[in-house]
Amino acid sequence: MRVFSVTFALPVCVYCLVHSRLLLVSLGLLLASPSALCQTLPGFTLAGENWTYDPGDGGAVITGILSKPATTGSLPAVLISHGKGGTASGFSLPKAHLMTNWGVVGIGPDYTHAGSGSIPEQEGYSPENSRRARACLSILRNLSGVDTNRLAAYGNSMGAFLTAGLCGELTNVFRAAAITAGGTSGSTQTNVASPAVQEVQGIRAPFLMLHGSADTTVRPEQSALLQAILASNGVPNKRVLFDGVGHGLVNERSDEVFGLIKDWFTQWGVLASNAAPSASAAGRPRGLYVLDSPLSTTNINGVPMRDGNIRTNDFVTGYVLRASWSTLEPARDQFEFTIIDWNVRRLAASGQKLSLLLLNTEPAWLAQTPGLTTWYDSSLGRDRPVPWDPFLLTRLECLLQALASHPIDGVPLKDHPVLEVANFGLVGAKLAIRDPDSVRFRDMPGYSRPLANEGDVVWVGFAVESARILTE
Repeated sequence: MRVFSVTFALPVCVYCLVHSRLLLVSLGLLLASPSALCQTLPGFTLAGENWTYDPGDGGAVITGILSKPATTGSLPAVLISHGKGGTASGFSLPKAHLMTNWGVVGIGPDYTHAGSGSIPEQEGYSPENSRRARACLSILRNLSGVDTNRLAAYGNSMGAFLTAGLCGELTNVFRAAAITAGGTSGSTQTNVASPAVQEVQGIRAPFLMLHGSADTTVRPEQSALLQAILASNGVPNKRVLFDGVGHGLVNERSDEVFGLIKDWFTQWGVLASNAAPSASAAGRPRGLYVLDSPLSTTNINGVPMRDGNIRTNDFVTGYVLRASWSTLEPARDQFEFTIIDWNVRRLAASGQKLSLLLLNTEPAWLAQTPGLTTWYDSSLGRDRPVPWDPFLLTRLECLLQALASHPIDGVPLKDHPVLEVANFGLVGAKLAIRDPDSVRFRDMPGYSRPLANEGDVVWVGFAVESARILTE
């Protein structure tokens, strides 16, 4: 769930919490309305329930389907992957219509194994099909009302191969996954439709496998092998064999199959249940995050990477990295994001998430700009701009826009699967919203009680204006 929460407290207490891939208002991830998708996602066109998308990566234009419930609010979404000979409109759309009754947004592309005449090396879990599936995730991130913290995946046959391989590739994207008539080849070959053993080792999403015992197209041993790998890695999983049923399981036992899938998605928080937390709480990152420290394994260009506390324990969800504005923009318009690149790559390698905390002490060069309204911070021994100075807020917008679009291995930070949450407080304050040690907000130049009584209009106005600027 992309959440922008502002808590008002007087005189000047505003706390902005920005969730996940999920960098939100100030990082430009406020989702656009469906009618505005073409404008906010270049190359995307939606006509009814059919779409085309050119990601601009040099590959072929992708086609697919999208079905959204009539209900409003922040909804989960499911990537639906068809099997060989199927299509997005013929297989995925009916399944999406079923899932919209659960309150789920359904999306699915046409894969290389759609229709007939496909090349075996490009079927199932292949680089091209992974590209098409990941394009669907980009669409969901730009679709109004989608909670990207509650994404699931479902695939059948060749689509099941794709689902298993994709979950192994995108370790922390999906809340849960389900497949029918699929699994792993059990070999290390990567040029076949079924994912290799090493390609499913990264799966962390709770995984449901449904298989017919009489399936001679995709043998039940493939899902048994996948289950063994999941169990050895401590991944929650369930495998159900349907006695005497062949490869047509998804059609022959449709009610049972999708009843089990719905229960699985409910159990693991994709769908709401009576026991589930509220919508606002469900979208919040949860788990055990290790706080960074000055300890570093590496210094790059004299900057410590603050990665010395990263842990690889199974019970650790991720890492809290504190990055200062001074480090990220040592001189005006000279952005240096190496510390974020370094930690994102290290966390990606261990399958962990990043909680990014942008420290709100602005760089010294900013206060030296002529015309700023400043106050003297005795603890730092220098002048600092007041939190409501227009130039300060403009420069913060520039930093956040640069950070949001900064690519890490070809993926903008705002879309990167490792990024779980980003937090920042009131610039010029102590930590998040506290008065600095030496000067209270109400004693700074330009502060007024009427302004505070209006609900911290300046800071909230900055957030709202940032959303307008960054999402147009």
